[in-house]
Amino acid sequence: MRSLSLSTVLRWSVRIGLIAVCLAWLPQPRSDVLSAIVTRGDTAQADGHFAEAIHQYQAGLEIHPTDSLLLDKLVTSSLAANRTDLALIYLERLTAVTGWSPSLYRRAAAIYSQQRRTDIALAYWYASLQDRPDDRNAFRQLVTAALAQREWDEALTYLQRWLQIDPHDEWALYQAGLLLAPKELATTQRYLSQALADPQYRAGAQRVLKVFSDHPADLPPTLALRVGLALLDSGEWSLAEHAFTVALIGDPNNPNALAFLGLSRDQQGLDGAAQVERALALAPDDPQVRYVAAVHWRIRGDTAQALAILDQLGTQNPVNAAVAAEIGTVYRVLGDQVKTLEWYKLAVGLAPENEQFAALLAAFYVDEDIRIQDEGLLVISNLAQKFSNNATIITCYGWALYRVGRPNEARINLERALSLNSTDDRARYLYALFMDSIGERNTAISSLLYVYQNATEQRFRDLAIRALTQMGYQPNAQDLIGKLSTSP
Repeated sequence: MRSLSLSTVLRWSVRIGLIAVCLAWLPQPRSDVLSAIVTRGDTAQADGHFAEAIHQYQAGLEIHPTDSLLLDKLVTSSLAANRTDLALIYLERLTAVTGWSPSLYRRAAAIYSQQRRTDIALAYWYASLQDRPDDRNAFRQLVTAALAQREWDEALTYLQRWLQIDPHDEWALYQAGLLLAPKELATTQRYLSQALADPQYRAGAQRVLKVFSDHPADLPPTLALRVGLALLDSGEWSLAEHAFTVALIGDPNNPNALAFLGLSRDQQGLDGAAQVERALALAPDDPQVRYVAAVHWRIRGDTAQALAILDQLGTQNPVNAAVAAEIGTVYRVLGDQVKTLEWYKLAVGLAPENEQFAALLAAFYVDEDIRIQDEGLLVISNLAQKFSNNATIITCYGWALYRVGRPNEARINLERALSLNSTDDRARYLYALFMDSIGERNTAISSLLYVYQNATEQRFRDLAIRALTQMGYQPNAQDLIGKLSTSP
């Protein structure tokens, strides 16, 4: 290589010096501007101002259109702002830059789940297994989505695949057992017997196992119907629908199976009118079918028609506890606390061994804060002694103790309720309020966030966010989408 002359070196040194001087007078570099924009966006997002966060991140994209960090933040803030349309746009741009990964497959699945486009979400959850075939959450999401689509066999396939990876997962054992229960006795008993190890699945598993032990000689359609009723008692609406569907395959014109199929659909927010009306047409005088029709009308908001049917049923059979409990529930919808309490008490009196009616009564005292200081505590205390393994009743007892100024006993019972069922909406919510009352705010916030992200009842989700706001805690983007997305 030819060597440079001294004059050339000096000439370039002068030029470099002039460039350095000029650079010192230039505006702030773009990287610093972008950093400031990201900081403003992060602050807005942390404060729950998601629209402003989106605005800031979009401004950053004008400077750096292919910045993967910005695109990722826009996906998150769009989801938190419930702008799934924007989230998909930015996810598409993000994957164009980085390519697909299991993490991004999960983000896509979360978005499509939020849009209730379950079939597409399923495909992305499945794709996310490519590099992580033992991803427990992905399998859970696949099962949940398949059940929501009534893809019963597909859900069972995913469960059985997961059980090959983790044969001791009580959740999978429980779900697989309930899916098999209407048609395969031996495997069901094996799965559910193992699921008993987890307290939160124990009551539901025991209900189904009791069906088998009490009715060993039933024909398959009748046994499937009984399994469906047990699943309704457990609040397993989707799996109950499956059981009633199996029952109708063997007995297509069974009015009770039809009526309860419609009810299980109603409980999921679907329309069960066709099944209930067909059941009424087949058996217009059947008291059980008419009872289900009353519940159907109450769920649909026609309390007048529901009460008309229930009044007739009550006249025909004045000692039916289920009718009394449903009348109480209708009056609760109507806001008549006096009549609700009267009918719930009657239901418990007519069926003193039925823990569901007992739980209805205990929850009504606590939820409406009625007479806790006098008869409420006494009634709930008696129910708690009788049904000592019912999480709802023990939760209500703990809260009632707190309301009358007995915090130490309250804490014992609230914590015991969570040990019985760690996912119970009411238990988690009231435990959070109690912990906040004794100064354990971090624990309270953690429990409320769990309710907000996982509650099965919208009412508790709303109560949780209200309590968080009153505590001065504003959920951030990850809190708000925590139910749908997972960490990479």
